[in-house]
Amino acid sequence: YMGAHSRQFCDLPMAGRVVGVVRVAARVELNSALCRAGASCPVRFMSTTPALPASQTAAPPKRVASTREMRMEPKPRRLTVAEEETLKWNTRLLDLVKQDQPEQILQVCAEMKAHGGRPDVFTYMSLQTAYLRLKRYKQVLQCIEEVHEQGIKTRHQLYYNGLTAAVELNDITFAEDIMFELERSRGTSPYQFETFLKICEALADSTSAFRQYLRAKKSKLLTASVVKHMIRCCLSANDSIRLRYVLDDAEAVGEPIHPKMWEHVLKCGIGCADEQIMRAAVLSLTSNPNGFVPSHPLLRAGAAIVGQRGDLEGLNMILESYKRFSFEQGPTEQCALVEAHAANGHQDESIKLVNQMMVKGVKIHLGLWNRVTDCICQSAEKIDSAYYQLVTAHKAGEPVALGSLNLIIQACARTTDLDRSFATFAEIDKVFGLKPDVHSYNALIYGCALVRLTTPAFRVFEQMQKAGVTPVARTYTNLIIACLRDNDLQRAVEICELVKTQNVQLAVEAYLLVIRKAAKNGDFELVTKLTEMVKERGGYLDIDMNRFIRRGKVDYAEFAMEQRKTRDRRIQTKQSNPQQLSDEEDL
Repeated sequence: YMGAHSRQFCDLPMAGRVVGVVRVAARVELNSALCRAGASCPVRFMSTTPALPASQTAAPPKRVASTREMRMEPKPRRLTVAEEETLKWNTRLLDLVKQDQPEQILQVCAEMKAHGGRPDVFTYMSLQTAYLRLKRYKQVLQCIEEVHEQGIKTRHQLYYNGLTAAVELNDITFAEDIMFELERSRGTSPYQFETFLKICEALADSTSAFRQYLRAKKSKLLTASVVKHMIRCCLSANDSIRLRYVLDDAEAVGEPIHPKMWEHVLKCGIGCADEQIMRAAVLSLTSNPNGFVPSHPLLRAGAAIVGQRGDLEGLNMILESYKRFSFEQGPTEQCALVEAHAANGHQDESIKLVNQMMVKGVKIHLGLWNRVTDCICQSAEKIDSAYYQLVTAHKAGEPVALGSLNLIIQACARTTDLDRSFATFAEIDKVFGLKPDVHSYNALIYGCALVRLTTPAFRVFEQMQKAGVTPVARTYTNLIIACLRDNDLQRAVEICELVKTQNVQLAVEAYLLVIRKAAKNGDFELVTKLTEMVKERGGYLDIDMNRFIRRGKVDYAEFAMEQRKTRDRRIQTKQSNPQQLSDEEDL
């Protein structure tokens, strides 16, 4: 009161202020007592406070509603007869829901419709509960459609029940509609997003899941459980791009992901060859403080992929975890380490590791062999560095494998440096005390073929036969390449005929090289002869003559004339000797 009339009170003497406060307090207390007793009008006292001049008189304060009056709800309106009937039916249904009697609920709803009752949203919610108990999920969704058709005001629980039914039916279209309605009415919660993500996980639909995931993030409803369900959905859809985005949010949420799920993330990264996901998964698995031991084959597969990508840092991280979990490094890990060093241009480490693997008897696959060769043959300095790495190891008493020297010869051949190739070949016996094998000779022949030196290539082949080394299919293929690059088609055909007498199965690609050259020269009889030769050797060669004509730039009119002559000859043969033609067709 003094706050409202502070101006009046401040202009009065002290005695006047005290008297005014006492009279006002008495009036307030009496008015409160009369109101409680039921009096219609409050008592008003005449103030004994001296009158103020008109210039100092303040305007009467506006009446402000009390807090109690503001909180008072308006009086409820009276229910109609139909609404009272619906309320009675809903009360019965609620009791049956509490007693968990779905069959009785359906019977009461049927009676209600028979008596002309008007169901409201609570009636349909009870009906949905009964259908959920009876696992009749389609009827749950039909209840929502009926509510919309009748224009009844909906509630969030109606949509929650529909979302549960949509999960059981894996109906993602209806689930998306429900999520839209909930978002529009601000009824979404993390639990609804989790429920929707379960449907997407079952259907491996990461697109719809990610759409709702972004809505949850925008609405600030992103929890650790929502993130985990989204990760599972990305894993089921094998979607590494969205998985990478969700993993960043997992760190922001703060709750750690279980190591078992990180294993599935690593599998997805390996399947998609996603280096970023693999690195994150490996880092989480290897730095797990809870004593979880990851799968050894899974880490091995991750090491192989990381090695192929040339990620030396990630590979060293995996190999350090091997020591922690007491895993043994096998050939796969060693090959991955060689590939990583080769991809980064470390020729000394690559040749050193390859030599150690060959000494132990580990077989080097062709892809690794070519990658190391590509690393070494980048320059003459790298070739010399790799070679002297082996010389240093030999002087230190370490064993040197013949395959490592063959790799040096192959690298020299690829750079068409025949001087280094023959020098390294000669030092196999002089320096290292080893005898060249078939791969050593093949590397020399391949080097001669690249520079179109047919005579030195056959001289190496003769030396190989004198040394008692048995040629293989690759030897004959290199000789064919040398002949064809030197435009010596006849000699290439002779090698193909020589292979027929040997116990060697020449690759179809080698025959195809000769056939292409013959087609380019317009020698179609030789093409047919070589094709028959392949068929006799048990090979299959499906040749499109028109393709060879286009590649060989042969005159199509000439080939059409040859075909016409062949057709005329067949017609004459059919007229003179039909049995001979039928035998040829059978053949």
